[in-house]
Amino acid sequence: MYSVTIFIAHIWLLGAAWTDLKFRKVSNRWCLCGAIVAMVLLAVQSTPEMGGLAFFLDRIFGALFASGFLLLGTLIRRGGIGMGDVKVFFVLGLLLGTECVGIVLFLTLVTALIVAAVGLAIKRMNRKYSLPLCTFAYIAMVTLCLMRRC
Repeated sequence: MYSVTIFIAHIWLLGAAWTDLKFRKVSNRWCLCGAIVAMVLLAVQSTPEMGGLAFFLDRIFGALFASGFLLLGTLIRRGGIGMGDVKVFFVLGLLLGTECVGIVLFLTLVTALIVAAVGLAIKRMNRKYSLPLCTFAYIAMVTLCLMRRC
């Protein structure tokens, strides 16, 4: 059942990454659909065989940790991180759990930082240029799955 969750997370995040890359926005409807699917999967998977309450709490904490971290960044620097990214990482936390979403978040931010630094160094972008964070999140998630960490 967990591999189904990973597959759904990939498909959902790919859609979010595509819309973020194309329109620089992730719609609230897309995030709501992802959250509903994640909650249904969470309800189905929160059985004693999967860990029961501990499994459920891990997913909820992962969602709150990842989205809370990005929300803090949004509040510190207005216009830096969009609320769509916060919502996307909330859904990813529900789907992946604390450990995996923490690694995805770390890889996402490091990758975005490297791209931004290179872009600024070669003068392809300026300080006001916005990066589609969901695209980097998808790259991070694929990397994580290729390393068999999720």
